[in-house]
Amino acid sequence: MPTAKNSKKLFSEAVDEALQFLGESGKTAVYFYLERNWSIRKEDIAKNPEAFFKGLRKMFGPGSEVLEQVIRRKLKSKLEKFHEEKGRRVSRNKSVRDNPRLTHGSGLVRTSLLPLIAAAHNSSV
Repeated sequence: MPTAKNSKKLFSEAVDEALQFLGESGKTAVYFYLERNWSIRKEDIAKNPEAFFKGLRKMFGPGSEVLEQVIRRKLKSKLEKFHEEKGRRVSRNKSVRDNPRLTHGSGLVRTSLLPLIAAAHNSSV
């Protein structure tokens, strides 16, 4: 698993890329709405993902599920890429699974992002 700092960075990137699904002006409008109505700045989304998703649900209603799925897919892709890159750096003979610093049980990720990261890993979307 990535460290908490890396997790937040990956999550922020996934959110930004997923919101691009709405186009540049749509993405800007979402960030504006969240900051104005929920006091969530773009830079703070990864610190409080629950509030971010609550704001999305208020803004888009049931349609927010589509964005949430896109965010999960983007995050899953980023995590897979992270693990591939980490695995190459660990050793040519060791897989990511064999490295205790990269496994889920290592305790490196202890943030509110853990459930989201787990959902992204387990997502079949």
